[in-house]
Amino acid sequence: MTAVTRRGQYALGDANLARGAGETSLYSPNRSNLDWQSSLAETAQDAGDKIRGAIEGVLDGAVQEIYDLTGIDLSSIVNLLNQLLTSPLDSLGSVGLGDVLSVLGQFLPFLPGVDPSTFDPAAAATQFINSILNPTGLLANWPQLYQVITGASGALNELGELFQQGLFGQINPGRLGQISAAAIDNLNPETLDNPGFDTDASIRDNEEVEWDGTFGRTRPGSMKIVADGTTHTAISNPLRVVASRTINVEIWTYYAGVTANPGTTPIRLSVGAYQNPVNATDPPIWVADTLIPAPSIVSPAGNSISVAGNVGGWIKIVGSYTVPAGVDRVVNKVQVTEDCLSGTVHFDDGSRKRAGLLPKEYVEGLLADLAAHAAKIQATLNKGWEALTGLPAAVDKTVDDLKAALQNIPQANIAGLAAALASAGQDIRDAIVNAITGGSGTGHSTADVIAALLNIPQHLINGLEDDLAEAGDAIADVWDDVRDTWNKVVGGYRRTTVTGQTSADVEEVMISVGQEILVAQESTITLANQQNAPRNVPFWVSPNRFEEVSFPRALLQPVPTIGSGGGGSTGTGSGLGVLDANWNAEERDAVQGHTHSAPSHTHVMGFAKPLYTIPAGTLALTAVTMTQDRLVNVARFLAGGGTPPSTALYVGIYSIDPATGTMTLVYDYGDQKGNINTGADLYETALTLPNDVLVDAGSMFAVGILPVGGSFAVGAVRRQPISTAALVYPAAATELVSGQSSLPSTVANGSMDHTSTHRIWVSLGQAVDSVPEDNSPVTLTMTFNVANTSNWSSPSFQQYGNASSNFTVDNGQIYGGGPTVLFGDVTYWRSALCLTPVHTNDHMAEITLGTGWDDNAYGYATDRAYVRCNSSGTSGVCLHVDATGGAVRVRIATTTDLVSIGTVRATVSGIPYVVGDRFSIRAVGNVYQAYRNDDPIPGAVWTDSGNVVPIGKAWRRTAFGSGSRCTNGFTRYAPAHIDSFKAADLAA
Repeated sequence: MTAVTRRGQYALGDANLARGAGETSLYSPNRSNLDWQSSLAETAQDAGDKIRGAIEGVLDGAVQEIYDLTGIDLSSIVNLLNQLLTSPLDSLGSVGLGDVLSVLGQFLPFLPGVDPSTFDPAAAATQFINSILNPTGLLANWPQLYQVITGASGALNELGELFQQGLFGQINPGRLGQISAAAIDNLNPETLDNPGFDTDASIRDNEEVEWDGTFGRTRPGSMKIVADGTTHTAISNPLRVVASRTINVEIWTYYAGVTANPGTTPIRLSVGAYQNPVNATDPPIWVADTLIPAPSIVSPAGNSISVAGNVGGWIKIVGSYTVPAGVDRVVNKVQVTEDCLSGTVHFDDGSRKRAGLLPKEYVEGLLADLAAHAAKIQATLNKGWEALTGLPAAVDKTVDDLKAALQNIPQANIAGLAAALASAGQDIRDAIVNAITGGSGTGHSTADVIAALLNIPQHLINGLEDDLAEAGDAIADVWDDVRDTWNKVVGGYRRTTVTGQTSADVEEVMISVGQEILVAQESTITLANQQNAPRNVPFWVSPNRFEEVSFPRALLQPVPTIGSGGGGSTGTGSGLGVLDANWNAEERDAVQGHTHSAPSHTHVMGFAKPLYTIPAGTLALTAVTMTQDRLVNVARFLAGGGTPPSTALYVGIYSIDPATGTMTLVYDYGDQKGNINTGADLYETALTLPNDVLVDAGSMFAVGILPVGGSFAVGAVRRQPISTAALVYPAAATELVSGQSSLPSTVANGSMDHTSTHRIWVSLGQAVDSVPEDNSPVTLTMTFNVANTSNWSSPSFQQYGNASSNFTVDNGQIYGGGPTVLFGDVTYWRSALCLTPVHTNDHMAEITLGTGWDDNAYGYATDRAYVRCNSSGTSGVCLHVDATGGAVRVRIATTTDLVSIGTVRATVSGIPYVVGDRFSIRAVGNVYQAYRNDDPIPGAVWTDSGNVVPIGKAWRRTAFGSGSRCTNGFTRYAPAHIDSFKAADLAA
């Protein structure tokens, strides 16, 4: 899949997989104005020119020897290379840059890039055969072929020299020229040659480690070290660096049967730093090793599969390294040290990438070009200043200098003016000066005329047009034409007739026109996007024709539920008691008159939402196929209306490899639990990408949903697993991967459970106008001015309580009650959860006291106000208020239900109170503060620094509660009755 954006690249896949055509294809010139292929084509062409002679030396002799010994004919490959290396890349047409590079790439790692006379074609051919052909098993006569090509004592000395600085090998960066400015992008390629240890060549000439071709993280192939109490080290290819540049490194490790010295980190990834030697022939100078921390595997023991956070037994060691001054190159260093006494350790899928953008000095000619442009600008300023002042610019001039010169042009520098005035005659000079100054003198010089022109009084300018018009001068006609043009421009824009318009009015109109042009351009883009959408998508497939769906949305029908019940009894008919061994008329009548009563039975039809509940720690991956080239910037799924898990709800987009079924994470939305709506419906949840992405028809993706810390229900329909005759990936519409605590970077087909009972609805497409979220502050109030009752309820509240509890209203005030007892000691808890949420995360809940407290209720029952509750009341923060001896105690507690104290986080006692006082709790960010009559209570505050309480749309409900204590002799002790309850958003 190829991904292109309008604001830079946003890589969602492998560009080499794209071979589309047409307007929406990557290779269409209409796709982007950035021709990023040109620099690659130049580099590849240049490489082809350099290596052609060396490769021909290999091909001429080696092809025949290979054919004689193995029967494998490589002549077609030779012909292809000959064609490619003699043809300009830009003329290869549909063969494509990817095909060219894939062929040249087989030879590039073996070319030293120097004088062809120093190149050993036998060594290059040997390595090509050994790494490319030999793994296929086709070269049964490899030892004999090896001797033919290299000689009996040839070994692979030359090849070993190519890899002598590390276990991966790399093309020397010094052989690659600088790149053109058109190729600059925020792309950081992999700098390890063989990070996946896919072949034994990746660790050749290193006796301290071995290659395991049967075991790997994502595919067979990994580096293996058998721990024995000595240090084993593997070093990667070097990377040239500059000071202050950050390098991101990582590697995955898997170990089994490990014993190690306590308090040590024997399984290590380090960054080794080196300086360039003084003499080019000397080895680099070691500076220091920087250990990448791996807290999860300090003092490793046993098997890595038991370590928290492992992915299929593999643990990632990841970190970054900032290059200090004096370091010229770095290597990745992997070690199992002497502190690891026994066991087997594998390493796989390493990585080393530069962080951030390309340094500007890496771009060919950029600094020089910028300097040249700056010099041109400075020269222009200097020349302009010299022309205006007639003086040499001894030092570089600024824009302010040029401005001052323009405001003070010497009259001698006004070309031709003085001569023209001189030849005009004395009468003309006198007339001009007198007209401007209002005088009547004679004998005015050219200098007098210029001085007068530079100091025209304002009142003369205001009347200039009329004066000239009366004089019948042609200038008046020109002035009228200008004014008329201004009027027509402004009037035409406003679609009316106007007069008296000025240049400022025209400027305002032109600014508006420019803005409207921009709007029109954006509208054109929107129309282009709409043109890109299929026009024949039925509404039942999706109301939004700008998206691809996992299945038609109309299939999300309510699920029928059937309830049953029964009643009645059985009995014996009259007369059966007379039955005996003699059958006669009496027995016959008794039998005929006997009846049985049939129990009644009913069936009740109901409906439930079409849901699938994703288990905690299970990643659900649902596939979507792109039916056409499409712009994508949003992923959607349907939340089931329940509260998301309080720990996390991770969502991501994965690309799917149709050849293997492997899914690769291409965008991680992070924890989305705070963006989930709750209630009785299914709620479309749309998550936008930071950039627009263009994807090709036929590309396959999956939307992954992972609840952590609890299950989560989403919109889905049941599916019947089907055993297919063909090998098709993915194997199921929704794949499941259990045992996850975060989104894995890749998921192999073998790690997936293909037997999901449901297909989850997801989509990928374009963002369209959304229903705006109402963030306006609201205030919710509840009073209890109803007839006295021991069974108060309201449709606006959901009640919770322990056995036999109720809400009792007495004279317009409410408290939690229950039946009194003759013997015993019973405490009743009752709470009411407001079904209407507030609109923002920052809000408050408040209760007003209607009475005082019974002292004997202290320590048993409290008055309560809750904030940040979810829809089921299983999460929230509570303010408990109780009193004894005329003083109030307040406590802030986190709760998992509405009928207990919870976990107390802050307590303050000895607060005076009177009836009518208002006690509230306010949640702002992660701070919870108790208030009395809008004044904060000192010390009654808790900061949720550990993010114990979730924050987001699903946690915007409030509640109140009360209770009472009943003891022997039908005695009741109650806290203060509540006169009113209020919940409100705290507007910023």
